[in-house]
Amino acid sequence: MAASPRRRSLTATPSSPEVLPASLAWVWNKRRKFANWRGGERTSGAGIDPDTGEVVRLFHPRRDQWVEHFALDGPRLCGRTAIGRTTAWLLQMNSEERVELRTVLMALGEWG
Repeated sequence: MAASPRRRSLTATPSSPEVLPASLAWVWNKRRKFANWRGGERTSGAGIDPDTGEVVRLFHPRRDQWVEHFALDGPRLCGRTAIGRTTAWLLQMNSEERVELRTVLMALGEWG
């Protein structure tokens, strides 16, 4: 039996509608329609907070302070705020490859 959309893991590709709660699937569909209307360009300044399901703006490196929104937990980046959580999840900042790279860089003294 397949898991319901509300119970699926948020580790799936965030551009997929199946990772969104059923009540927020329309956000994904609107984003996709808008991207198609703009010629396939899929940029957005907002995402869905994986903890609350709220639409949240993303971290902006010129306006926001990194330490306010993110923290390191070993080689993993953790969102301290809704903005940090949403950005980390949407940009897949804790993908297996990125965590592995940070682990190596930390061992070499080049990170954190």
